[in-house]
Amino acid sequence: MPYFEVNDLCYRYEEHWILQDVSFTAKKGEFIAIVGPSGCGKTTILKTIVGILSPQKGSITINSYDITNEPIETRNIGYVPQNQGLFPHLSVFENIAFGLRAQKWKKNEIGKHIRDLAEISELESVLDRKPHEISGGQQQRVALLRAIAPFPKLLLLDEPLSNIDTQLREHLAVYIRKLQEESQITTLFVTHDLDEAKMLADKLVVLNQGKVLQTGTPVEVNFKPASIEVATTLGLKNLYKTSSTVKNAEKHSIQLKSEIGNIEVFDEDLFDSTKEIRGIYINPTMITISREPFSGKNSYIGKIVAVIPDTMLLQVTLLVSITLEIEKLSKNNFKILRVQLSSSECNYQISEIVHLKIHQDGIKFYE
Repeated sequence: MPYFEVNDLCYRYEEHWILQDVSFTAKKGEFIAIVGPSGCGKTTILKTIVGILSPQKGSITINSYDITNEPIETRNIGYVPQNQGLFPHLSVFENIAFGLRAQKWKKNEIGKHIRDLAEISELESVLDRKPHEISGGQQQRVALLRAIAPFPKLLLLDEPLSNIDTQLREHLAVYIRKLQEESQITTLFVTHDLDEAKMLADKLVVLNQGKVLQTGTPVEVNFKPASIEVATTLGLKNLYKTSSTVKNAEKHSIQLKSEIGNIEVFDEDLFDSTKEIRGIYINPTMITISREPFSGKNSYIGKIVAVIPDTMLLQVTLLVSITLEIEKLSKNNFKILRVQLSSSECNYQISEIVHLKIHQDGIKFYE
């Protein structure tokens, strides 16, 4: 049985449904990232869980206890909003102690607990300062400590790194995960930054227009998006529209006419389906690149237009495929195919002509 559960959650503002039958679960100590574009309902989910908003339908349970209609003060949920919500007139110490005093901790217990937290968070030297007297990164750590200090049943983080300088973001992201793992607090983390989500989360909840499109590990969601909507929401590259399909009864294959030429797919379920194929996603790790030609289907010739060393990605403009001739294309119709290589393979140069082979297992199609 899951530790935390959201079931068929619906929230309406005036006549607009912000959340529509949202459901997902979390294990004890699990780190869940809710991802999706701005305005898709991510923050609204957190506000209904913490009790700021009341859903019109659905339920929220923690450890099998229904908190849907519980007052905010009895839910024991740590919440860090986008603006951190620190009290400007209180010191760092007093900010962190705020929830502890509400729980009627003894003064000596509060002092020891906060000093222990400050030590692991490198905030010992700023406990007497006000929030405006410390850096943005330190403010974020104070907000996190204030949220976890009372040992909440659940921790909610709303875009905690959105206002942090780029050079501090990765450091703070690692800090958040370390703190969460040590405390074993089940955590929901809202972000529109997919790299952050993939780096931190045990599981992703992909949200768009108030609906959950897919849940799964970062690897599952990234490499096997459940629909073209998920792939689009994730901003995945190598996503192409298809305009027609031709079935080959002898080979039990499907020929998909796509934006990058004809792609042949061998799939029994797809062959038997009568539904329209709307698009394909090509996994960038499932493409072989060479200076020598490939034979057979799904082979292409391309020209390298960019090399991205940090991630070992090549961006290739397709020049010719076995079914698509260059003279039939205008300049603006060239499509980019992203190829991911290991560092030992990444020895190609910009403007170099290369040959590519797309592997069957790397082709995902969408009805």
